[in-house]
Amino acid sequence: MAHTSGSLLLRAGIISKAQLAEAQKLQLREGGSFGECLVRAGAIDEAKLVEFYHHRMMIPRIADDKLQRIAPAVLATVPGDMAVEFRVCPVELDAEGLTLAMADPSDNHAVDELGFFADKYILRAVASESAVRAAIETHYKVKLRVLPAGAAGKTAVIAEEPLPLTKVKQAAAPKAEEAPILLTKTIVPANGSVAAPSPPLEALRAASGREQVGQVVLDYVSQLTERAIYFVSNKGYLVGFDARGARTDAASAKKLSVRVDTANIFRDVVSSRLPYRGPLPASSANRALADALGGVAAEILVMPIAIGERTVAVLFADGMVAQLPDSAVQSTMREAGLAYERLLRKSAR
Repeated sequence: MAHTSGSLLLRAGIISKAQLAEAQKLQLREGGSFGECLVRAGAIDEAKLVEFYHHRMMIPRIADDKLQRIAPAVLATVPGDMAVEFRVCPVELDAEGLTLAMADPSDNHAVDELGFFADKYILRAVASESAVRAAIETHYKVKLRVLPAGAAGKTAVIAEEPLPLTKVKQAAAPKAEEAPILLTKTIVPANGSVAAPSPPLEALRAASGREQVGQVVLDYVSQLTERAIYFVSNKGYLVGFDARGARTDAASAKKLSVRVDTANIFRDVVSSRLPYRGPLPASSANRALADALGGVAAEILVMPIAIGERTVAVLFADGMVAQLPDSAVQSTMREAGLAYERLLRKSAR
């Protein structure tokens, strides 16, 4: 894992640089997911980490009791050794794909490996590591033993190794700097007074070109934001393609170009292939982005569009009139990625 969540937690001021470094060392030394190691290092507790993934990265949350009631056919999609290694438990299988409860849903390696093995589209969900661990023990008939405490002498409550009862089959974080420029006018969400539109799934399925995919996504998100800008990936940069809103236009958007190898919010979203909702994290690169945009609102939305492991476009929006439901954002991202993939296959014929 590239520690994307660690970078965001650091820049959000939730963990310190020393805590991030300790968690990284712990993971290298004793394994386990990065989230587990953050908890072991005392950087954050399980509940707060789950809330971060759920609220900031917009990942659905799975209730603990649901993890104890899983159909055998669903469990069969992921072998026990992979469930233990990646700290995941399959919870639902339908036409949309395979939903995994993950202790660390920002772990793209796990998503890619399990998606390839199961030959399914992986839908990420988050649950506490202890709940995922209990589910693995219950359903896969393994016992996970607690390892000795780490070098710092803290009590080890998370990192474990499997003891089968039956045979079952990373960029340095930047310094936090002064906060980015905020818009003079504070945008306050309307607390649901503006109804969220339905995701444009049919329009994306009917898209006849890549440009149309971007325009459909923009038209959708711009209904609930004061500004929406669509970027496309091009040789290590995200280049402005089009925009909506009173504070921007297509001509201005096309002048924007953002490097994805610098410590900015776009890099985090591109590497994780997960959306981000919240304040623009503090860094010199993010401040430069805020300057280029003429300031940003107190809350932003950054939404990646990916084909498999590759992020091909990113939508930036701020000035929320009302919150887009997490499920709507996730389904729009997925359908846009599928539209790009379909168009790519069509052009290759």
